[in-house]
Amino acid sequence: MQEQAKYMTGWADANIHEFLLAMEKPSSSMAYALITCLDSNLGIGALASVAKHFDDVRSKPRVVGKGLSLTTRKLLDAERRERIFFGFDEIWFSAKPITLTKPKGLVITGPERLRSELVDEHCGWLDASGCTLGLGDGTGMNFCLRVRGLAKRIVSALNEACEATESTVLLR
Repeated sequence: MQEQAKYMTGWADANIHEFLLAMEKPSSSMAYALITCLDSNLGIGALASVAKHFDDVRSKPRVVGKGLSLTTRKLLDAERRERIFFGFDEIWFSAKPITLTKPKGLVITGPERLRSELVDEHCGWLDASGCTLGLGDGTGMNFCLRVRGLAKRIVSALNEACEATESTVLLR
């Protein structure tokens, strides 16, 4: 019997722009991205048709609710050509295209740190949409990560160590 994935939350002293620039190519579990907030604007779907940042990805993106779904490769290419993410942004990654509208109450941008209870309330959407990672920045970067097995144990151990030392990366 396969162990059920658990979503863990955390915080890092980083931002989405830095995260994307550090990624050489997306893993198969992050093949697709759903952008749900740019610079505190939660209406990305409407913005995509007019924003110059999306010129190179406009031909293939798909509006999902108020978000914009596209391949992570296209997103990385666009971010490297001209910066899209400047802060107070939110993005979700999945192995398959996310087709379900993100719940209104699930917002992981800062400046507050992400509460694990918020993620627990929305596990149904996270599971159904296949999300493997959610990032929300503002003052640092919140994240929501699907983990199981050995990875879950490692993240839990890092969480305990971070809480004990008040490190700059906090996992819950």
